[in-house]
Amino acid sequence: MPSSEMHSALAGTASRAGANSRAISVMCSRAIAATPEAIFAVLSDAKNLTHLLPNVRRVELLEQHVTEARIRTHMSIGPVANIQSEGIVSWIENREIRFVSSQPVHVTTCWLLTAAGDTTHVQLTLDIDLTPMMGPLAVFVPQEQVRAMITPDLEQTLTRMARLVE
Repeated sequence: MPSSEMHSALAGTASRAGANSRAISVMCSRAIAATPEAIFAVLSDAKNLTHLLPNVRRVELLEQHVTEARIRTHMSIGPVANIQSEGIVSWIENREIRFVSSQPVHVTTCWLLTAAGDTTHVQLTLDIDLTPMMGPLAVFVPQEQVRAMITPDLEQTLTRMARLVE
């Protein structure tokens, strides 16, 4: 592991869907010895995402505009071999990339890049709301277990990013 430190923080959030929602938020951060521009370049190239993001097998660019794009990801998670997620990626160059998808579950993933001397502080946050998929059963899903499942993937993603750019 590179000399930069990795930190994880876990916190529940209220969803944009309302008070009955069971949104779960997981945040990990790491200082990476690279510029925000170098990290943004890796993140903004869809070809890198299959090497960077655990479980993502393929990314399709469906539409591209100046500050956003519509993409489809193909993922394998556990015994499910092909989960497709379509959503909008938006960005502020060299500062932020955000992916929002509503199918099969509502997921928002946000990368925040902040220059910090010779490094960049990278904050990776994933918000997931199981309510649209599970309905009222979502209240029975143990949030801490979901966080415990997601956190290693986020940490692995940050480690892979550091290896690509440091």
